[in-house]
Amino acid sequence: MKVHKKPAPGDAVDNPTGTLEVFMGNLSYDVNEENLQEHFEDCGKITNCKWLTDRDSGKFRGCGFIAFESAEAAGKAVGMNGQDVLGRPVKVDFAKGKSDGGKGGKGGKGG
Repeated sequence: MKVHKKPAPGDAVDNPTGTLEVFMGNLSYDVNEENLQEHFEDCGKITNCKWLTDRDSGKFRGCGFIAFESAEAAGKAVGMNGQDVLGRPVKVDFAKGKSDGGKGGKGGKGG
């Protein structure tokens, strides 16, 4: 029988898809790529940040997709889920691909 222990903050989390991108939520409105890289420097290098903004106002929504240089670095970042970044406990999880293959985008919920 395998016993699974909860990862300690910063422990690499198994990255079954090998994705380099993570979703981060509950980010401070003062966050930027530089201070995010500082906080996650033990994980690895951040290569890209896609900040999510409100479609109408253009204001930052407090979340985004962060790409790391390796799948291992992304796994380490997910292991830091719940860590305090600029005064807020950040939610970190592996980015999920679009289940519809990227089709659509506009329109309703389907039917």
